[in-house]
Amino acid sequence: MSNETGSSVKPLSIHDVQSLLPTRKLDGHKAQHGKLLIVAGDEGYGGAGILVSEAAIKTGAGLVKLLTREAYISAALARNPEVMVCGGENAQNLEMHFPWAEVFLCGPGMFQNYWSEQLLYKLLIFTKKENLPILLDAGALRLLSMEPFKQMSLPHNLIITPHPGEAANLLGITPAAVQADRLKAAQDLHMIFGGTVILKGHGTIIFDGNTCHLCSVGGPELAVAGSGDVLSGIIGSLLSQGLTPGEAAISGVAIHSHAGKQFAQHTGTIGLAASELISYARNLLN
Repeated sequence: MSNETGSSVKPLSIHDVQSLLPTRKLDGHKAQHGKLLIVAGDEGYGGAGILVSEAAIKTGAGLVKLLTREAYISAALARNPEVMVCGGENAQNLEMHFPWAEVFLCGPGMFQNYWSEQLLYKLLIFTKKENLPILLDAGALRLLSMEPFKQMSLPHNLIITPHPGEAANLLGITPAAVQADRLKAAQDLHMIFGGTVILKGHGTIIFDGNTCHLCSVGGPELAVAGSGDVLSGIIGSLLSQGLTPGEAAISGVAIHSHAGKQFAQHTGTIGLAASELISYARNLLN
């Protein structure tokens, strides 16, 4: 498969990434499996941070720290006591945790608000300076199209995970235009932002500047609130376990899509709660 740009597209399934998936050494310890810092869960969206951190810890990340609003600390710890949860009402209270991490994930449950804006701005500067991998999703992608973020130089080891609406906002076009040529949209996003692009939706496309992958597995069961948060958590976990951004992107998409497929086979396409994907993903990794 190809488009007018001449880029070939490789079909993607779980079998294509099995050799990339992390394994455990018999004498391994948690620090060898990565330190992932997640910034997520602004006012009214505390569940996003909880979902993404749960997906990360349950798919193998060695240590996960969640930076969120103070109001969500108790809920996050009650749900996942294995996750380190820190709350603060401004970036100055939370940026002290940045040097702890090796991999970063930012955006679920964030929006145009001083808390989200401050943290994203400082995090982009930090990860660029330290040359550390970062995944941007959801609200962080909405902010990228605004000042002062449009003027920033982004980290090299970047993954962005837009759905068609977010992609359209980043490109300044309509969602219909994105859907009319999804491959071109993914390529255009890479041209503007660099890194690895995951254009979500029916027929998810992953483009790293060299290779395009198309994942046609999964269906309408995945079109539920929080599904993207779980995907980001899986990819962040794989990054923390040593996969490159490109490897983590295709592996995470393959695992997430096959988790949805297994739910559909067992239950059907209606009524999936995003958190239910996590156990399927863990089983696939094992």
